[in-house]
Amino acid sequence: LVCFGVVIVEGITIHGSLPFIGEYLHALGKGGVREAGIVISGVAVGGLLFSFAVPLFIREMQRRDAIGLGGIVGGAGLALMALGADWPVETLFMALVGFGFFLLHNPVQTEVSELAPTARASAYSLHAFFFYVGQASGPVLYALGLHTIGLSLSFVVAATALLVTGIAAFRLLRAL
Repeated sequence: LVCFGVVIVEGITIHGSLPFIGEYLHALGKGGVREAGIVISGVAVGGLLFSFAVPLFIREMQRRDAIGLGGIVGGAGLALMALGADWPVETLFMALVGFGFFLLHNPVQTEVSELAPTARASAYSLHAFFFYVGQASGPVLYALGLHTIGLSLSFVVAATALLVTGIAAFRLLRAL
């Protein structure tokens, strides 16, 4: 349940925000569709940076430590998005989000592979199901946030949710 809870929150908080980046930049007067694409690409850049850092993480920390740190880093990136900086800076913040996402997601995915060794395909199917449910419901929740509290505060709420999720998973997965 912890692993599936983590990925649904990742889908909501991180991937749910992506359709609103253009709207956010436009509302701030800091860019349009082109700049939004560049900002969103920051997630991929964060993933690339993570891939270079994997050997260090494997050597220096346990899986649950990476999960907690991933929640902190990803949450920090989302919180920084709320500042409404110029798009090049927002791109750096999204790279931080991407780095945190992969730092949180990869150890959880590894843990999922060990949930049911005789039924790994089923465990991965549930993992994917919860992740995509999060991705599907995230834009709906961000749209609700846009129309009630605004996107900046929605980023803060999402950042808090991701931070709490990472720390809770860190604590609940003590057996790692």
